[in-house]
Amino acid sequence: MSLEADVEHNAATRGRHNEIEFKLLYAALYPIFLTSAVGSRLMPWRASGSRSPRRSIFEEARASTGRIVPMVFMG
Repeated sequence: MSLEADVEHNAATRGRHNEIEFKLLYAALYPIFLTSAVGSRLMPWRASGSRSPRRSIFEEARASTGRIVPMVFMG
């Protein structure tokens, strides 16, 4: 009986640990992708005549970070 309680506790602790790691990694990578988005907007060779509506630099950084961070936890 105590074995089952220990297993559930360990799984909950591991899940919480992964959540903390996810948030820390997200917080570390977001400024990097934000800087990248700002840099790409400032480059003179960027095509200004694109047909798709442009997202804000914050949305671009959030989307990039949201695509990369979950890949770290795969496998």
